[in-house]
Formats: sequence, C-alpha cells, structure tokens
Amino acid sequence: MFNGILGHREVKRILENMYKSEKVPPFIIFEGPEGVGKASMAYEFAKYLMYDGKKEPLSSPDFYLILPVDNPDIDLHVGIRPLNYDPTKEIKIEKIRILQRELSKKGTFEAKTRVVLILNGENLNIEAQNSFLKTLEEPPSHCVIIMVTSHRESLLPTVYSRARRIRFTPLSIEEFKKYPFAEVYSLMVIYTLSGGSIGRAKRIEDSFVFSRRKEFLEKLIRKDFESLYNYLEEVAVDKYTTFDFLEMFSMLLRDMLFVEIGDVVNEDLKSLIQDVASVIPREKAEEMLNLVARAYKMIKANVQRRYVLLMLLSPLFPDNIRDKYDTLFDYLYGL
Repeated sequence: MFNGILGHREVKRILENMYKSEKVPPFIIFEGPEGVGKASMAYEFAKYLMYDGKKEPLSSPDFYLILPVDNPDIDLHVGIRPLNYDPTKEIKIEKIRILQRELSKKGTFEAKTRVVLILNGENLNIEAQNSFLKTLEEPPSHCVIIMVTSHRESLLPTVYSRARRIRFTPLSIEEFKKYPFAEVYSLMVIYTLSGGSIGRAKRIEDSFVFSRRKEFLEKLIRKDFESLYNYLEEVAVDKYTTFDFLEMFSMLLRDMLFVEIGDVVNEDLKSLIQDVASVIPREKAEEMLNLVARAYKMIKANVQRRYVLLMLLSPLFPDNIRDKYDTLFDYLYGL
C-alpha cells in the first residue's frame, strides 16, 4: 500500500493496520501542512477500503468527493485535486445536504465500503459544518468519511473532536529529493521556501511572484513607489497570485527581521535582504508583517485586492503619498 506516495512512514503504518484489522473509524481527519500528500494518501486509502486496491474509486457510485469547486476537472495522473481547484471557495451547506441524501440509502452499490472524501475541510462554512454534525452523530452504515485539512483551527470543535485524527508532517530533505523538480531553484532553496511541502514547492516553481523576488527587493531598496504600484497591479490579477505574493512577502519580511542572526529562508538572496534591512527600519518591517496577516483575511472576504496590497506598503510611504490614500487606509485598517 501507498508505494507511490513519498514519506509518512508512521501514517502508512497506522492506515495499513486499520485496513488489515478491519477496524476503521467512521470519521478520520488527515491534518497537517498544505501539499505534503494528505489528499493522495486519502484517495489511496479509499481505494483499499472500497476495492482492496484493485480499482479506482473516482467513478464509483460508492465514492463521494466533496471539495470547493463545482464540475471538478480531475486527472488522476496528476492527483485527486482538480486542475480547476480553487482553495479560496467555501463548501456550502447544499453540498452536505446532497451528500446526506445519498448516504441515507442503505448499503453499497458495488464496493465493500462507501467512502466520503472531503478535501479542504476548513472550507466548509459554519452552516455546512453544523449540518455535517448530524451525519457524524449517526454515522451511516458501511461508510468511512475522510476529511483532509491544512487548517484544523477553522473546524468547529464539535466536528474536530469526533474524528480519529492522523497528523502529517513536512517531508524530510531526503524524501523531498526523490521528487523530480524542474530545478528552477536549487533544491535546498525550494525545500526551505516550501517548508518541505511538495505541493507548495511545485506552486513556487510555477509562480511568477517567486521568480521575481530579487526584482521586488530591488524596488523596495529604491523605494520606487510607481514601479511597486505597477508590480502590485500585476499581482492582484487573481486570488492565486495574490496569495502567492502574500506568502512570498511574509517570508522576505521575516528574513529581514532575522537576517542579523543568519536565520534566512531566502538563502539565495541573503545579501540583498541585508541591504533591504539596512534601509527599512525594523519597526516598519514588523508593521508590514502584521498587515500581511490581516491582508489574508481581507482577500478571502473579497476586499479589492489591489487596495489591500497597496495597504501592505503604506508604512513605507512618504507623507505626500500616504495623504493621498489616507481615507482608504483608514477604512482598510478598520475592517
């Protein structure tokens, strides 16, 4: 089992023992960092629970996939996550109600066990989670529900406490090396930037935001606000790119705060980060880092992305620029 999935030896042992002993809990949560293989492991486990590993569950009438997109475009050669996957969308109560109607049917159609796989469980809105609780209170027969989440804090305690939780951790560098990356960055740089997450590493390799880290830092050193504004307009093109920027910017700010003691994530840009830290006061970097945390919530709430990104740089603005946006920033700070 699980031969095609990197790492997670202890998780594999636990799941194999469950399968062999036929003592599988009705509700399991796979939790841990984004992009470390939780969804792949869950799908592979479903394959064994349903067909002893001999058949793909995806097209089975006994397999129910709940995720944040409608009409998912799935290529199993790539993974169970759809090509049109959007992690910013809510999973609403309508999907849970449809699931409940399906699970109210007795028995299975053809598989040994019915399996419900919920990707991005944290995207279930409160209404959906409360409705889902009814299913957990009276688990359907011959059914296992597997929820995958990278943000367990977004789950209701009443949902989280009912699950058998299985914790995933980042891959070790030895495990990480086994993945065939495109070598856009050195292996150690992308391992550090991604935190040992294959999923994040692939996204970083494909992201124009991360490819322009050096350019962005140079703009900061020059305090070229017109050029920075144009750059942020590009970044604001969609939520994916905006979230990439927030992740990249928070890493750079963190490095600016710790570069003096040599603790740097963006090791390939260490010299440039030192230069930026020398011209941007520490309190300004700390203020911008706090604004990044607020910006995530604003973007998820569909506040205008370009205004939110502009707000991130507001601590650096001279009075003549800040005065121009004073009303806007007061509004955003109040959200």
